[in-house]
Amino acid sequence: MFIRHLQTLCIPHLVYPVPLSGVSPAIPFEAPGAKPCGFRKSNAILKIFESRQTMNTTDTSLLELSRNPLMQAMRRVIQVAAKSHLAPECLSRMSPDLAAIGRIMDLTPGQSLLFTLFVEMSYAQEINLRDLCEYVECQYIDLVAMAEELEVLLERQLIRKREGATPSYRVPSQVLNAVKQGQGFTPAPLKGLSIDEFFKQADAQFFSRRSRELSSKELIRILQVLIEGNRHLSFCRVLRGYGLQDSLLEAALICLAAPLVNWGLRQVSVSELFNTFSGAEGFSRFQHGIRTSRSLLHKRGIIEYSTSQGLADRTYLRLTHAACKSLFTELEVSLEEEIPITLKELLTHQDIRPKALFYNAAESRQVDTLADLLSEVRFAEICGRLQEKGLRSGFAALFYGAPGTGKTETVYQLARQSGRDILKVNIAETKSMWLGESEKCIQRIFDNYREMMKRCDSTPILLFNEADAVFSKRQQVDSHQPVQTLNAMQNILLQEMENLEGILIATTNLTNNLDKAFERRFLYKIEFCKPESSVRKAIWQVMMPELSDEVAEHLAERCDLSGGQIENVARRYTVEHILHGTPLTLEGILELCRAECIDERPLTASQHPIGFRGAGVKQ
Repeated sequence: MFIRHLQTLCIPHLVYPVPLSGVSPAIPFEAPGAKPCGFRKSNAILKIFESRQTMNTTDTSLLELSRNPLMQAMRRVIQVAAKSHLAPECLSRMSPDLAAIGRIMDLTPGQSLLFTLFVEMSYAQEINLRDLCEYVECQYIDLVAMAEELEVLLERQLIRKREGATPSYRVPSQVLNAVKQGQGFTPAPLKGLSIDEFFKQADAQFFSRRSRELSSKELIRILQVLIEGNRHLSFCRVLRGYGLQDSLLEAALICLAAPLVNWGLRQVSVSELFNTFSGAEGFSRFQHGIRTSRSLLHKRGIIEYSTSQGLADRTYLRLTHAACKSLFTELEVSLEEEIPITLKELLTHQDIRPKALFYNAAESRQVDTLADLLSEVRFAEICGRLQEKGLRSGFAALFYGAPGTGKTETVYQLARQSGRDILKVNIAETKSMWLGESEKCIQRIFDNYREMMKRCDSTPILLFNEADAVFSKRQQVDSHQPVQTLNAMQNILLQEMENLEGILIATTNLTNNLDKAFERRFLYKIEFCKPESSVRKAIWQVMMPELSDEVAEHLAERCDLSGGQIENVARRYTVEHILHGTPLTLEGILELCRAECIDERPLTASQHPIGFRGAGVKQ
């Protein structure tokens, strides 16, 4: 019934141009009975908003955001919708704000209501329709009746659908950022693209799928739109000319083509291909066809298994030479044999975003030394000098310490600053259930790394992230296969590290179980400790520049958090502010800090919270 009522409330739909930057000017309107927005004056929280000198000039201040007309309208809708049962009188009260949301987001009133509910629930990792029903206290059938509105939101990419026994949804971060800026959201175009734009867009969709922002069904649908909307491209015409008559097969072909065009990688692992399209319609048939080489892609001579030392290697797939020559007439692509590196294993230095990192004094000195060593001029000079003296020229470093202290991010920033790509090692994938396969995986990692060194202008970094399992103490050999396998892997690792010509960095949270033989082979061993109070203060001020110096110091003293934990609190604070339009009080920020220390909470209220200095957090 409420759908019909919404339809009666529809105002002739006006589409206003959306500004490309900045925030729309505030509109002085309030919903009937709504109270003016104000800030709590306790705990000196006003100082948070009085101090804005550290904010970037391109940012919008929190006070300006609080007057964002889009967020104000969404906030009033939420206030009315909560526990409203979506009664007609409540829908009437929401009508002006739904119209305002619709003008900015280019949505109908029904779509505006549904989108606003999703934004309100976006703090959750997964949102299902029953969550929305519970929030507004309506019947499930009421939201099911909005299936068309839901499909529009999915098509506009304002929400993303996730796979599972029960469908769930999430609001992409780009959409939340648009809401924060008071702007509408327009996804990147899929039609009328150049060949380079086509493959960049395809790569973006595959990334969203790997991040689980897209279901396999939605991914295939978007790729079909890409093909149909770009029939002027020779690649799309040739693809359709194969007559595959199966959207999953066409999507798989693009999945094999995109890494070659965008990254120069000829091969894609079979497991990566299956993970990408798992859950799609006809996936079981597709999987069987690939495994048995009976798929239409094989029969038409479009794809083949790669080879290793002249033998078929069913771990990796690639496009055939004939297919490449026919598909890529608009592009120059290298058809040389490539090392089997998958997209998830390769991280180029251009793709690493700059990030400010803060260290304690001891860590800072060691990281600065390592950064100086890895600079191109210094590294070449030092390697040459070591070789002259008959010493090993390879560098291995171990970063160890508590989680969230910046070990992995330090590797990324060192790579970015020195212009070095990273070959990441997935430890879990090296532990194969098949006898002898794990040893081959380790050997292949170093073989790939040596080949990668030949192809890179600057020596890349081989990263063993979370390497506890493979660098652990060796055990006495017995008949137990896992022990034998692990020891064999470690022996290969030790030999390769001894003969290393390059840069290897391992990160670990645990050091008590580190084998002494491995410890000796690390030239640099840097411990990452939880930040000291002065460092925590600097992190707070960077993560939340709106904080006054006094408040940042207060949080640093009371909350013994790692840098990663502070970043989580800052992210949660931003989400809460976007959703509700009003900034949190100091006590609210402290509550987020308590929530971040979930594993360190006391058993009783009388106990002091672990993770907070002094006599606990005062109320």
